[in-house]
Amino acid sequence: MSKIKHLPRSAQREVLFKRIHKKLTLLYGKKKGGYTFDRIRNLLMDFGVREKKKRVSEKDVILITYGDSIVNGEKNLRLLNDFLVKYLKGTINTVHILPFFPYSSDRGFSVIDYRKVNPQLGDWDDIKKIHENFDLMFGEVVNHISSQSGWFKEFLGGNPKYRDYFISFESENAISENELRKIARPRTSPLLTRFKTKDGYRYVWTTFSSDQIDLNYHNPDVLIDAIDLLLFYIDKGVDIVRLDAVAYIWKEIGTNCVNRKQAHIILKIFRVILRLVAPYVMLLSEVNLPQNENMSYFGGGDDESHIIYDFTLPPLLLFSFYKGNVKKLSRWASHLRVKSDLDFIFNFLDSHDGIGLSPVDGILTEREIESMINTVKKKGGLVSYKEKDGREIPYELNTTWFSALKDDDEELSVRKYLCSIAVALSIDGIPGIYIQSFFGMENDLKKVSRTGIKRDVNRSELDMAKIIEALEDKDSKENRIFTQVTNLIKVRTRQQAFHPAARQDVLYLNNCVFSILRVSGTKKMLALHNVSDSIQKIDGKTLKMGKGLDLISKKEIPGEIILEPYQFMWVNYSY
Repeated sequence: MSKIKHLPRSAQREVLFKRIHKKLTLLYGKKKGGYTFDRIRNLLMDFGVREKKKRVSEKDVILITYGDSIVNGEKNLRLLNDFLVKYLKGTINTVHILPFFPYSSDRGFSVIDYRKVNPQLGDWDDIKKIHENFDLMFGEVVNHISSQSGWFKEFLGGNPKYRDYFISFESENAISENELRKIARPRTSPLLTRFKTKDGYRYVWTTFSSDQIDLNYHNPDVLIDAIDLLLFYIDKGVDIVRLDAVAYIWKEIGTNCVNRKQAHIILKIFRVILRLVAPYVMLLSEVNLPQNENMSYFGGGDDESHIIYDFTLPPLLLFSFYKGNVKKLSRWASHLRVKSDLDFIFNFLDSHDGIGLSPVDGILTEREIESMINTVKKKGGLVSYKEKDGREIPYELNTTWFSALKDDDEELSVRKYLCSIAVALSIDGIPGIYIQSFFGMENDLKKVSRTGIKRDVNRSELDMAKIIEALEDKDSKENRIFTQVTNLIKVRTRQQAFHPAARQDVLYLNNCVFSILRVSGTKKMLALHNVSDSIQKIDGKTLKMGKGLDLISKKEIPGEIILEPYQFMWVNYSY
């Protein structure tokens, strides 16, 4: 880590302040950087220090949910809290509430007011109530804001304070065709959107949609507001801050405008600020890019994100189940390394968005990706596209995780589904589970037909009464999946070998069985996952580990190991 730990507390603070000053100078130059530093220092001194102990462990499992994922004639955070306390308290310890602010589109990610709770959901007291039983993660949408926000309305009205809060031009041809082709975008909509302002029409930078207005971090006032918002969320009890679309926050015409060094500098500033005022709060970067670019957001090991999403795992694991082969998955996992024991990977399968395809660029061939796309389509899934080099290419698969794996045989589908979740729970990192995954929800094509939004295929609201009825029916698919997923989590959280910082060795035992050995001190766990529809055998003697206990079946495992189709084992060799 850093030598400043050995300095007196006051001296440590001054070293950290100097780091912020240096980074601001890199961003804005000596004069503007110095002025910006003075303002930020005053903000931090007024805020003080928030003390709380937080230690990452094998007990960390994060639930991902919207504030209104659970409904019962009403949609509110109190209903969500009731469900969480009754059914998941003691199973998961952290709740990631997807954007719960007033918004105008994109299911919350086009924020109208960063500091208010959507009144249809409740208020900050309801957030506090959830925090009584769970740690909290929620997002700071750092790249953009709603076209209906107060900031943008002030811009349209000619308020000089907000003139440079956004990137705008007098002409739609201000960016040449060659320059436009260089700009990396996950959408096919126009980059510039025309708006009428007090001073005439302006063409405004909109990376994600015409309703999501990109913020201009070339203006120090925007950075200061983002830092002030970070402090506000800390005051509201956040434990993990998800930085949405952080890779896009610095634009420079003539470049690809993504993953620029200035975005990393801003992230480093955020990390130093947390060390100053709230060392327990962690940053999670949402960077849906190829693996190497994604991993770069760990910085030097302890100076950018604490956690990054593993966007490669979902498409690569899905491909492995489709092929019944883990060679590419094993090769990828064997090279996956974090930079320090202070950094962690966030493993997930299902999400409120789709299954991104960019993260498997260079891992899967175009033909393999096309094959996976065709299989998802056959199972009722959809595909979204982005623009690259002037042409549309597949960007993400829109499907629930269960539907992506489902076959005609429901029992076999459930086994396959649970095996995939076992991979996400056992692999190196912190697991996150989307609320839909607890029940094996299937594609909501009716909602897509109503809204026209492909991502809505996996954004259904769950009726509280129907969910309770299904959970009380021992024969229902929902009950079987919920019971077994929660049991898996409870088994995981009792095993030190599943600590996010525990060693992971990928073992090449069988081309159909994803095999990893997790080691923490004297604790050893062999996790085996048969991704095929046929019986697989492994000679346990070659492992030279003696007898083990499979924590799933509760049976001792001597000698040869036999795995039924889609069976998985977590074999404890230190019981």
